[in-house]
Amino acid sequence: MTLDQLLEFGREAKKKARATYDEDAPRIPGPKQCIYCDGAKSLTCPEYNEYHLKLIVDEFDEMDERIELGVGPRLPSSNQMTPERRSFILENWPSLVKWHERLHADALDDAMKGLPVPGLKAVMGRNPPRKWKDAEAVQPALVRALDDDAYTKKLVSPTQAEALLPPKLYSKLANEHLAKQEPKPTLVSEHDNREPVATIIDLFDDD
Repeated sequence: MTLDQLLEFGREAKKKARATYDEDAPRIPGPKQCIYCDGAKSLTCPEYNEYHLKLIVDEFDEMDERIELGVGPRLPSSNQMTPERRSFILENWPSLVKWHERLHADALDDAMKGLPVPGLKAVMGRNPPRKWKDAEAVQPALVRALDDDAYTKKLVSPTQAEALLPPKLYSKLANEHLAKQEPKPTLVSEHDNREPVATIIDLFDDD
């Protein structure tokens, strides 16, 4: 990028930044720009809600029809979608999950207030894991009853061992006993700095 291009980008960025202070500024929702928006967090932004609904259904009338019929949204299978549409859904998935979490919290709050939440109700969830109110207070009784079985021991992990041991000793143990595990492929943005994994086409490409 040349200096002139950089200066032009700065001027354009300033212009767009000032436009956001206009009360009638167009709202363009997306997975990044809605993260810190109060309208998205409170579900009061119609563009934010419409954006995510359109990821599920083409038309709101279709959703109303399916509600009346008692059937779920029509979700196409992967082989019925173009690669571009599939990538669009995957790129927007974190935003869609966040929207779902906000809808759930809003609906639960309504249910707890006695407001209508059609087809759903609030119930008590699973009990959290049991724990002693005061571990030190119960410890003597457990030791008398169970002796050494009152305690459990777990071998430190490689990461914990590396922090506790001298580097040379850890390196020796790691070379002899550390399981070799390869990371699994995962999808990230095409702008990620990591090198893409070799594809099957790459493996058979003699050129």
